[in-house]
Amino acid sequence: MGGRVIFAVSTPCSRKGKPSGHRIVKFNEGRLTVIPQESGDVRADTEINVQAFCYLKPKNREVLSECIDSSILDSSDYMLLAKSNGFIEIIQDYQHKIENFLPLEPTFLMKCIPEDDPDFGFDCMIAGLEYREGLLYCCMCTGRIYIFVLNLPYDYIQAQNTSIASQKPDLYRCNSFCGTTHSGREAQSMEEATFFLNMKFTGRSKLKHICYYLLPMESEQSRTSPSIYPFCNVYQNRIVYRPSMYVQLDEGVSKFRINPLDRFSFLTVSPRSPLMIRKIMLPMVYVDFFVTFVSLKKRIQQAKAEEILSWNKLAREIGYDSLVNWVVSEPLHEVDNLGSVAWEDLARCDGISVVRTITVWMQRQGHTKDDIYELFHRSDLVGSTSSSRSASNEPRPLSRRRRSSRFGLQRAGALREPVDLPCSTNWELDLFMRDVRRNTFTVDFEIVQSNFDSNRSEVSNQEQEEEGTRTSFLTDSYKNMDIICIDYYLSLSVFRPKYFDEALIKIESFHSEMREDLVGSTREDTIMRRSLSNLSSFKKLFMLTDSLCMVLDTCGVVLLNRRHLLNTKNLVHNEPHAIRVASFKIGLISDAIVIVDTLHECHDCGAINVAYKLLITCIPDEILAFNGKFFAHSKIGDLVLCDRLKLNRKQKFVDKLCLLDYETFSENRKRPHSMSEEGHSGTKRTKWE
Repeated sequence: MGGRVIFAVSTPCSRKGKPSGHRIVKFNEGRLTVIPQESGDVRADTEINVQAFCYLKPKNREVLSECIDSSILDSSDYMLLAKSNGFIEIIQDYQHKIENFLPLEPTFLMKCIPEDDPDFGFDCMIAGLEYREGLLYCCMCTGRIYIFVLNLPYDYIQAQNTSIASQKPDLYRCNSFCGTTHSGREAQSMEEATFFLNMKFTGRSKLKHICYYLLPMESEQSRTSPSIYPFCNVYQNRIVYRPSMYVQLDEGVSKFRINPLDRFSFLTVSPRSPLMIRKIMLPMVYVDFFVTFVSLKKRIQQAKAEEILSWNKLAREIGYDSLVNWVVSEPLHEVDNLGSVAWEDLARCDGISVVRTITVWMQRQGHTKDDIYELFHRSDLVGSTSSSRSASNEPRPLSRRRRSSRFGLQRAGALREPVDLPCSTNWELDLFMRDVRRNTFTVDFEIVQSNFDSNRSEVSNQEQEEEGTRTSFLTDSYKNMDIICIDYYLSLSVFRPKYFDEALIKIESFHSEMREDLVGSTREDTIMRRSLSNLSSFKKLFMLTDSLCMVLDTCGVVLLNRRHLLNTKNLVHNEPHAIRVASFKIGLISDAIVIVDTLHECHDCGAINVAYKLLITCIPDEILAFNGKFFAHSKIGDLVLCDRLKLNRKQKFVDKLCLLDYETFSENRKRPHSMSEEGHSGTKRTKWE
């Protein structure tokens, strides 16, 4: 399988006083090569590591550096590096700088403020850094989310770590809502419509850069903040921009995704917490402030074409105490909103809006007749026939409408949360079961647009509407939205939030009983059963199509087609193209990239041949490159190790990956001395190791 793959990898350092940073790696013709690069000031990476990448570029246009294309339409690419000190570095013309061996120094800087503990510095763990249509979200694991309004053309997208090179649009639908147009989106509120109208791309010029809509950090903030002042000399007095909005959730977050149907909505999950869809309530106070600020900036820069370093200083020169008071005096601003809580928060945070969220959908973790239910409701365990009724005789749990009306919670137009009441006479047992179900650890989830099982959806729509489970947010635009989740403990769930708050499809465990049906089993079934039993813990999920799921485990790769999966209890008893596995003792996976070279469908049975490349960072210090294949009529796939890179320095390790390009760079570069390569592995491992 040909084609070059270029990707970035973060290299954190655990030794005090030593720099971390990131490297650029090329995979070509079965070999991994580190591309030499000219780093910037190493002080910016000393005891600071890259927590997340976000690579932005035009979707269907050629990437051109600013020195080549100086037109009003931006064609540059941007690499955003979110670091553990709360800074986000923006490197413009990233590809051009790599190819020409130029220093990878930040062109612009942003800072996530306000911090959780500003008096003790800032050392953060980032759950997600995502961009969509002008809004950049930086989500901390503590539950604090910073939102930056970026001045970019509408066609800019964030590069994903999945590339389907030979995908045919007429046969397969990718794992995004790229085909969704503005006309098919959710109805926008007046606040959102006004805000989106005033944050459109302005055209590129020296002053109208990517951070045009952001407020710069005031000098007094830089001098007094322990998390900012130490880096003032490191970044050579560059302008540091602040977020536009921020959200404080009441719980931590381990995984974050922007809702593909709504820029002001997102999905979160954390250990022992359910999957949630949240909606940001954009206050009109901030919309008025933003519109007035943009109008002021345009007017001032038309009179004097220079960058404004301090808005509060400029306001004091005119006779106002601060920018916020200046905005109040402008006729564009709505004076009636001055007494609101949103305005007080805006004034207190000096132009940063504190926005609230509501939960519009939440995964139900209450009464599910799953394996846990069957285990604890057997008569020999419960010891009482009255409290151990079978699943078929168990009374159906009350619908949301009946539960809410029973307890006086029915309110017109209000969001109704399910009242989680035990459905059995044994209250203590049910409470224990609910707590066991919450002992989950969702490690990854993906959102797909699917027409799969559309007839069932229409029927379910009518049933659920009768029971009052619909909300005003999950309208008909969500009828084809599916969410696929994998759990650390070898389970996979499929949700359709429009109709259900429980899993539409759920595989409780991928392990298979080795002693079952050994007499009539084929050799392939025996290998398949052994390979599934060797699975240890799930780490990454990739959606190759709307139904084809690839799951990475520490002991191999699983390919599952949910469209053809009929038996979720015993996975071996499915058709060969429903679930396939390729065994390999990979190790502790940190991050991964999948490049699919071939997706070829068999016209007779609908099975799919898949040929792919797999790039993995393994804890602590290895990058592994694989070539893999799944055959249409076989349950067993091939996974061959092509090459590996291992760090020489023991205090450094490899972590996050970011796919930059596929078959773009043509120049072969020499392998540097900072990383050593172990020999090419030509030995093909057996499939069940």
